[in-house]
Amino acid sequence: MSPAARERFLVTGALGCIGAWTVRTLVREQSPVVAFDLAGDRKRLRLIMSDDEIERITFVQGDITDLGSVERALDEHEITNLIHLAALQVPFARANPPLGAEVNVVGTVNIFEAACRRRDRIEDSISQSDRSPPTPDRSRGSSGRSARSLARARNPPARS
Repeated sequence: MSPAARERFLVTGALGCIGAWTVRTLVREQSPVVAFDLAGDRKRLRLIMSDDEIERITFVQGDITDLGSVERALDEHEITNLIHLAALQVPFARANPPLGAEVNVVGTVNIFEAACRRRDRIEDSISQSDRSPPTPDRSRGSSGRSARSLARARNPPARS
């Protein structure tokens, strides 16, 4: 079996704006996708995908702040690739700073910890925090900077 044939993606925050478009892209590339999200409303997916496409998605309602929930999803669905997009945006994090820190920092730590524990199977993990330059106006503010620092500490760049 080719490596691509074995790939299974888990997308955290799959029902959010960026997550929904990511799921759509993967489904249209014929990649098996597990949508992991605390929310249950699939309205964004219904706006951008056909019913047939949505039927090809496996949905797991889970919370990234619960390491066990993340690990169960990775194991039960034999995930090989992880795309981490779950987070609370600034208005919600400002309204409830402890929850913002729990989701954006602790949740990200849980994602990377779960992936690190499965290095034999998880081929790749991508976090929105990996792709955002650390500027004060980023949507996740200081919690995003913390998540980026944690990601670099847990996954140092490979040396040639």
